[in-house]
Amino acid sequence: MINILLVDDEKEILALNKEMLERRGGYSVSLAADLAEARLAIARSQPDVIILDIMLPDGSGLDFYAELKQTRDIPVLFLSGRSGQQDKNVGLSLGADDYITKPYDNDELLMRIEAVLRRANRLPRTVKIGPFDIVMNSNRVLFNNAELPMQKREFDVLYFLLQNLGRTVSMEEIYQEVWTRQTHGDIRAVRQAINKLQNTLKGTGYELASAYGKGSYVLRQEE
Repeated sequence: MINILLVDDEKEILALNKEMLERRGGYSVSLAADLAEARLAIARSQPDVIILDIMLPDGSGLDFYAELKQTRDIPVLFLSGRSGQQDKNVGLSLGADDYITKPYDNDELLMRIEAVLRRANRLPRTVKIGPFDIVMNSNRVLFNNAELPMQKREFDVLYFLLQNLGRTVSMEEIYQEVWTRQTHGDIRAVRQAINKLQNTLKGTGYELASAYGKGSYVLRQEE
């Protein structure tokens, strides 16, 4: 699911926007009332887009964005109560993806968010493999239109296995494909993800089985 971080010191606007974006856009929405809270929210989980007010109690949204872009690649839509062209020019010159002034129409905000996500290639894209619908950028998998519960790592492992349906793959191969950085050489996390997927796939007609002992696996249709 697309995650949006709203950063605004007006709590009523935060609450109204959160409700609207979740109800009409289907987004997951995090809130921050100042830059300190925004930093914590970004550290916890990288949002897909930030809607950032320019004037905040603990600093300027423009300065914050200039700092953010040095380490993160997150699309930003500036939100401001000031309609001055100078702020808009500064924001766009820094590389911000869009700028909208208060008051604004909810439909306009939704369309601008979608446009920002599209330009950043962050809109969900569905890949169909047999009865599985893999919704990229959202970690969702549907089997015959019913959603299968899973976390990010399980999603990545299942997608890799579906791409290699019927082929035996080793734990090391899965680890190298999904866990892109070494975690002290410990690949037990692969087995944990496999165990969860084996339970998740029960009743689907697809089996995630051990092959050649405990070191390799194969995803196949049950006979």
